[in-house]
Amino acid sequence: GASFDAILGGARWAADNGAKTISASYSGVDFPEVGTTGTYIKGKGSLFLYAAGNDNRDLSGFRHADTIVVGASAPGDTKAGFSAYGRGVTLFAPGVNILSTTRDGGYGPASGTSMATPVANGGLALTWSVNTGLSPDDVRNIYFSSCDSIGSSSIFGFGRINVFKSVTAA
Repeated sequence: GASFDAILGGARWAADNGAKTISASYSGVDFPEVGTTGTYIKGKGSLFLYAAGNDNRDLSGFRHADTIVVGASAPGDTKAGFSAYGRGVTLFAPGVNILSTTRDGGYGPASGTSMATPVANGGLALTWSVNTGLSPDDVRNIYFSSCDSIGSSSIFGFGRINVFKSVTAA
């Protein structure tokens, strides 16, 4: 029930208040405002991740220079059938049957790029935490170069995250 402006405003607020990695899972990944928000956040010394979407859509019509767009991988390192893909997607993270909290206070599995994006964000934050002197560009480049290739870059971007490799490299 939040507005697009509220989601992006919240991301900017987080960067203004010291968050180093920020993620959002909402529709509109291809809107230019997602890219300008990523640029704003990077200018604050932070990084912005955004969910690619669950519509199995080819996002090759755009590329956000400063926003990390996250697709969902499935077990076996394949694209989750629902995940958006293409040149507009930066990387993939596990997004199928991810254990999460539920509305009743318990835990249960959920799937979607809204699950993959916080997984990618956690890995990015962990990578940065082992070397807090890294710049946003440095940590982003380490994270990207540490991804495992799981197919064509025109579908999977840099590939599926590998947190062990990125933490080791940092």
